[in-house]
Amino acid sequence: MLQFLLLFISFTLFYISNTASVDSSASGVLCSVSVGRDELKCYMRLLEMTQTTVTTDWKSRFEVEEFRTSCDHIRDCYESMKCRKNDTDILQARKSTKGYCDRMLFMSDNFPDCIQKLNNKNSQCWQKYIPVPGYSCTDIFGAKNCVKSDVEKICGKSEWIRFRDGMIAQQKSAHPDCNFDEFETL
Repeated sequence: MLQFLLLFISFTLFYISNTASVDSSASGVLCSVSVGRDELKCYMRLLEMTQTTVTTDWKSRFEVEEFRTSCDHIRDCYESMKCRKNDTDILQARKSTKGYCDRMLFMSDNFPDCIQKLNNKNSQCWQKYIPVPGYSCTDIFGAKNCVKSDVEKICGKSEWIRFRDGMIAQQKSAHPDCNFDEFETL
């Protein structure tokens, strides 16, 4: 059923894309066909990235690199668009996708050594923790903020402060309606 739904959505997007009217006089490119093809290609890349997000073990360097590759593919796809490259919808999609990828890759980009040490320690708190911005306004550092003690013990207080401040910034970006003040003094 899910495959049918995805196929239906893909064809719908393809149809809408092919019927779009784009002024191609400046670029000299036949855009009516190009727009549909480009949008479908980017949509498939976005679908790939979404699927990778769901299956990624965020503590595995290899799997995080697979996610990074998906982010690179969607970025390259948006940049390769000839007819709608400067379209406000495409520019917004590029910006949103970049922000999403940056948030999801924050830990692996900024704390790879600390993550490895925490993985090796294998504490219950860390094993249950998912080190990416989630959907909660209240549980960003594990149950009863248990990640704080793990990071401080294994990686040091200065790494904890850097980790805390970075995660709060990422959460604020992802969830502007939430109040994260209580976490700033942990």
